[in-house]
Order: sequence, then structure tokens, then C-alpha cells
Amino acid sequence: MLSERCASLLVFLAAFFVYLSAPVMPVSDSKWTVFETISLLRRGDLDLNEYSPALEIFHSHGTVLVGDRVYDYFPSGIVFLGALPIWILSRIYGYGYLEANAFAVELTVASLLCAMAALLFFRAARQKYSLLISLGATLILALDSSVLSTASRALWQSTGIVFLTCASLALIARLDRTEGNHWQLAGLGGILALAFVVRPLSIVWSAPTAAYLLHRYRNWQSVLLLAMPALMIGILFLAFNQAIYHRFLPPYYNATRVFDLSVLAAALPGNLASPARGIFIWSPVFLGSGVGTALVLARRDQKSYFLPASLAILLHLLLISTFPHWWGGHSLGPRLQTEIAPLYAWLLLPFLDWVSARRSAVYVGCFALLAAISIAIHLRAAFVVDVNLWNTRPDVNEHPERIWSWRSAQFLAGNDALRFLFKQQ
Repeated sequence: MLSERCASLLVFLAAFFVYLSAPVMPVSDSKWTVFETISLLRRGDLDLNEYSPALEIFHSHGTVLVGDRVYDYFPSGIVFLGALPIWILSRIYGYGYLEANAFAVELTVASLLCAMAALLFFRAARQKYSLLISLGATLILALDSSVLSTASRALWQSTGIVFLTCASLALIARLDRTEGNHWQLAGLGGILALAFVVRPLSIVWSAPTAAYLLHRYRNWQSVLLLAMPALMIGILFLAFNQAIYHRFLPPYYNATRVFDLSVLAAALPGNLASPARGIFIWSPVFLGSGVGTALVLARRDQKSYFLPASLAILLHLLLISTFPHWWGGHSLGPRLQTEIAPLYAWLLLPFLDWVSARRSAVYVGCFALLAAISIAIHLRAAFVVDVNLWNTRPDVNEHPERIWSWRSAQFLAGNDALRFLFKQQ
């Protein structure tokens, strides 16, 4: 037990140290989050009117005007996840210091949430798998994915979903271990509802998860435990929107922003294998997740959470591939797939277990190579500013054809020696 606790602490501290040390911070959609949180803690509201100098500096980018009040255009759910650490920091430094150093605060809180997510994922994996396998999958999630290069860099919506997904995995794994103890269902109901408040896209993960739980625990007590917290959060969310926007859903939740099927043919392969946004280019280690899915399908284990996780990944890929700007604008790699990184890592667990049972040097060597490539790519994205600046040289939104360019691959930006390998001779 002591060694496991030490491993848990090591996972958290190592992840937090790496995240906090990385200098690249691609702040964009999240830039108002710290100000919103301070406004909530100090004044009890979420408007940004008291920050008129900052609004002028950023030309009110990413805000919406409702009457005479200015609000963040992007979902405010992440504010509630970051409120406690920001309140603690305010007791130490004061609100004025936090406002003057908002980006540093944002990086600290994002790093904390992602390190906590890694810890929760590790605890979930340890419910069924060995210490070594659990530690391996956790380090891959923490360092070989967009959790490092995106979620830990700022308080994105995806940062909150990564944390909530890992929290849900910990509760589901606990349910699997203690069959009949269903109070964790109440926590899961709250998490699934809060995820929609943090990011509407999370419904492609929360819906399969809720269906899985309802199928598995088919009695009225379990349904109530799952539904009541979700219903309470849903009512509060709708009432909040009605009070501010005079509508049940804020503007960001407009479904017409997606479902452009004309881009699907280009977007789907781009999200999978383009050098700038492909999940299997930036995190080739997740190819093992596909093998893990095949192993689960072969077992036909309907009680396992692996099948809902696979479905959530598929639905997420399809939905983001109907977004007109499917490449996510100025992103570091597959940013729009950040929130499903925990699910990819979860599907790695049966694959790692399978590799471990065979003790094959070839399998281990190939997997280690893919893991090394993945961590090198995401470390460069988090530590080398040129990787982020690639988006503006020239602007990728004006020249989206660059997404498929191997001659100027984003993950190699700033390293002419490596880029030379991809230049045509």
C-alpha cells in the first residue's frame, strides 16, 4: 500500500512539475477565465465590466454584450472547477496580484487540474491492472498527449473535461471493484451534467457513459442516484442562462456551429493523420488503443467501460470533423481531441496487459519507440515557442492547406536539422 501511495504522489508531482515548467502558453479562448473567476468570488457575478482596460487591450475578443453587461462568449463551466485553487491563491497573494498576473495564475491552475487528472487516472487503472501497467498508461496520458501540449497550458474547456473524464473513470473503476455500492453513481451523475456546462461537445462522451451506467444498473434506486444530481445541475444551468441571456442556452451552444458534412471527407483523415492535426501523428502511441479496442471486442465483455469509451472516441471524431474550422484554428496539434485523450489512454490498458503477458521484446520495443516519439513531439510543443508560432507563418486559417504539409510540419518547427529530413530533394 505504501508503494502505491508513493507512486500516486510521484505521478502527481512529476506531472505538475513538467506542466508548470513548460514555457509555451497558447492563451486564446481561455483568456477571460481567471477574470471571470475572480469576479465570481469577489462580486458574485460573471460579467467582465470591471475589467474595461483588459477589454480594450484585447478589443473585447471572445466576449458577448448582453444589455450593458459584457460576458465571456465561451462556456463558463471551467470557472467553477478553478474557483477553489484561485480562491486559495487569493488568500495568499490577494486578488490584485492575481489580476495583474492572470496568465501565470491560469497556467498554475491548469497544471494543477491536469496533474490531478493524471492522479485520478492512475487510481482508476490500479483498480484492475498492475502497478507497472497503470503507471505506464498514466505517463502516456500525462506526457504523450495533448494533455501536456494543450490542456495543461491554459484553462481551456478541454482542461476541465480531461479532469472530469478522469474523475469519472476513477468512480466507474471503483463501481466495478465494489459491485453493489452505487453511491458513486450520484457523483457520476453530477460529473456528466457538469461536463455539459464546461463544454457542450462533451455530450458525445457523457451520453454513452450514462447509457452504459443505466444499462448496467437497471433499478430505480440507481436511476435516481444518477439522475438527481444531473437534474439539479441542469436546472441551475438553464436558470442561469435564462437570467443572463433570456434563453435556456448561451450563444456558444448554437448547434449550427457544427454539422457541416461538406468538410467531413477532408476533416476526418486530417484529424487522424495530418502532420499538423493528426492524433496518430502527434501521439502514435495511441495506435495501441486501436489494438486495445479489438481485444475488448473479441472478449465481448459488455460490463466493461472500454466499449462506451470506444464509442465516445468515434462520435467525438465524427463531430469535430463536421466543424468548418476542423483544424481548431491556432492550435498545437490535435487540440480539438484533447478531451478524449483519457479515453485513448484507457483503451491502452488492455493492450498493455496483452503485451505484458507475451513478454515479447519486439512488441515492447515497438511500443517504446512510439511512446518516445509521442513524448518528444508534445514536449517540443510545450517547450519550443516556434511550434506554436507555426500557426501564423503564414496564418493557418487563411492557408489551411499547410495542415498537410510535411515540408513544414508543425511539430518540427524551430528545428531545421529535423525538418531537412522531410524536404524534397
